[in-house]
Amino acid sequence: MDGMITLRNKAWRDVIQHWEKGVLEKRLPSLRDWLYEYTHRPNHNLQSKYNQQHIIALEFLNQYKGDEKKFVKAYEVTVQKGITSLLHAITAACQQ
Repeated sequence: MDGMITLRNKAWRDVIQHWEKGVLEKRLPSLRDWLYEYTHRPNHNLQSKYNQQHIIALEFLNQYKGDEKKFVKAYEVTVQKGITSLLHAITAACQQ
């Protein structure tokens, strides 16, 4: 398997890790604990990244109750393509 595909397969897990626990080696707190004022600043890139991770994390935690097998089964094709594809699939599923 191509190394890039492997990274894409695991990227969603990084999103969940960042949401729940943060990035310990960089001393960043969990994203769910970030203050509204920090995530909604004029820095559009930061706000956009936060919102993307928020959508993915809440879909996994709320809709699939943290069940990795069910989540991957539901979004298997897009999980393999990476975060952007997964985000689009979740957004489309929520709109239906």
